[in-house]
Amino acid sequence: MMCGSVPVAVDVSSEGLRLTLNGQQFNMKSVEAASGAKYAARDDASTTFWRKGDKAMLEVKGTAQPECVTVEPATLIKGAEWVIEDINAEGIIDRSRATIRFGDDGRVAGKASCNNFMGGYSLTKNGLAFTQMATTMMACPTALMDQERKFLAILAMVTQFELKPDGA
Repeated sequence: MMCGSVPVAVDVSSEGLRLTLNGQQFNMKSVEAASGAKYAARDDASTTFWRKGDKAMLEVKGTAQPECVTVEPATLIKGAEWVIEDINAEGIIDRSRATIRFGDDGRVAGKASCNNFMGGYSLTKNGLAFTQMATTMMACPTALMDQERKFLAILAMVTQFELKPDGA
């Protein structure tokens, strides 16, 4: 969900609801509501989440947040060029460039450090998979080629994605 421009993760289980907002987690219990599903934080009744269909109202410590709406995962990643800053939790080579862009047509393309790549992708809730990936075949310095191999190998293993509150 998005509350204004802030992503909010909502996980419902038989024990209640876990809400994550700006790195803060709130464990919530179900409370009585006239309609929809309403939850209050177990340790602070002034933090509530009240969901009605694909919209919700959120108050954190008594302060109302912008209206929350369900957002399709594809709208979160499509269109913009994403610049890769780390590969497998390691930085990338200075002045090298790795990017990825998700198209509206289920196609993905970008720069893998040396070569361009392209292929398909599919999304479900927070699931993400790449298919039929291909690259151009230019030769580059060994370090760039090694970085590119790591990047493409990691893409092949992707099964989900997560957006952090800062948009990363």
